[in-house]
Amino acid sequence: MYKDLHFYIQFDWEEYINLGDQYFDYIKQMVEFAYMHKVSVFYSEKQLKDFVSIISDLDNNFIQSIGNKLDIILRNSLVKKENKFIFNILFNYENTTIQHSQLLGITSNEQIAIISTNLNCFSNYLLYAKDEKKIELLRINIFNKCIDIVNWIHKISPRNFNKSAKHGENGKGNWPGESCLLCSCQDAQELLNTSIPDFGEKEGRLFNYDQENNTYIEFFYEGNNPQKQWHGFHLKQEDWQRVPTNIRTFFRV
Repeated sequence: MYKDLHFYIQFDWEEYINLGDQYFDYIKQMVEFAYMHKVSVFYSEKQLKDFVSIISDLDNNFIQSIGNKLDIILRNSLVKKENKFIFNILFNYENTTIQHSQLLGITSNEQIAIISTNLNCFSNYLLYAKDEKKIELLRINIFNKCIDIVNWIHKISPRNFNKSAKHGENGKGNWPGESCLLCSCQDAQELLNTSIPDFGEKEGRLFNYDQENNTYIEFFYEGNNPQKQWHGFHLKQEDWQRVPTNIRTFFRV
């Protein structure tokens, strides 16, 4: 759905030691959220092996008790055999140098994000080796919360709310028998900005939970149009089954 959005999972053994079992819960939530948007998710084979090796040395029960969680997290991810994000700084005062590996598989038109519980796991920029003679600087986004992913995707692909005469506004003006928009168009735009999809079940639809009205709001994409318009309406509680299960789980309602 979102072409050229590449997410890279960063495993951090120190963060695991600090957070305990919650570490995998945090990573899983963000990775599952990325899967819901049908973006490409990658991990480094070498970095994962190093992570497992260190944790196994510290916890003899790691493989049996926690290791299977990795299979769940990585089930839809793609392996990168080279760790694209390791830079070695050789400090020698004025003669300090940086050694880096060639960044195969990454192009300058990609949007790159790191999924990590630690916002300081990388610099916010990445050197991209376009060829042997030219190096470019790419911006990297580092996320440790799902809402940051939502805001980033919205920034890349903005959505515009379009009032529908069928559903009215502020709880009135809807056609007889049709669902109603319980809030203003301005509030609907804010809810649209942070709404989330489930492309597997509801193609072309987004959902959010409206705290003010204590119910879900469902948005429909109005087809390929330059305005990227969506219209929407609120759901009565008896119609909550329209909301995909994993979205309801995300909002914990």
